[in-house]
Amino acid sequence: MEKNYIKRMALELISKNGYNLKNFPEFQDDRDIVFEAVKKDGTTLAYASEELRSNREFVLEAMKENPRVSKYSLLDKEAIKELMQKLSIEVYISKEAYKISLFDTTSKKDGSMIEQNEVTLSKILSYFSITDASRLSQVSKKINSSIEFNF
Repeated sequence: MEKNYIKRMALELISKNGYNLKNFPEFQDDRDIVFEAVKKDGTTLAYASEELRSNREFVLEAMKENPRVSKYSLLDKEAIKELMQKLSIEVYISKEAYKISLFDTTSKKDGSMIEQNEVTLSKILSYFSITDASRLSQVSKKINSSIEFNF
C-alpha cells in the first residue's frame, strides 16, 4: 500500500516537472513514471534504467522534447538516425507543412482534383534533415491561406 502511495506521489511530482525523476530512483525502471518524465523533460532519460534507455519508444518520446537527449540512450547510431528521421516527420513538420506540397488536394481548371498521396509525401519528407524540416515548419506557420495552383 505504501509503495502505491509513493508511486502516486512520484507520478504527481513528475507530471509537474519531469526532472523530479532523479529523486525517485526506485521508479527509474517504471514505464509509466519514466514515460511521464521524458514527456516533460527529455533530459530525464539520463535517470531512466538501462532497459528503458534501450527502448526506442522511450528514447523517441524524450527526443520529441529535446533531440539532443539521444546521447543518454543506449541505442546504436543507426537506431538514433532512424529516430531522427521519424522526428523530422512527426514533430518538426506541422500539419500546415503538408499543405505546401504538390500532393495536396487541389482543384485544377478543368474541375478535377489532385489527391494528396501521403505515402509519397512521407517518403519525400524522410529525406529532410531536422534543420530543413524545422525551417519548412516555420515557413508553413506563416502561410495563412491555402495555396492555389493554376494548371
